[in-house]
Amino acid sequence: MFSYVSKNWRGKPLASYEIIVQLIGSAKTEKGLEVECELDTENYQTGVVIEESEM
Repeated sequence: MFSYVSKNWRGKPLASYEIIVQLIGSAKTEKGLEVECELDTENYQTGVVIEESEM
């Protein structure tokens, strides 16, 4: 899917997170696979260790 996202935003200025999310969300493969994308503005604590069993 990443190659289609890259093709979709080729030549477009990535001036804000909103523009990036919009371009990612509008990517579509030749067979019709689509991506859903939304901006998460939440702040998360760093340094949190997740156990393998929680993954």
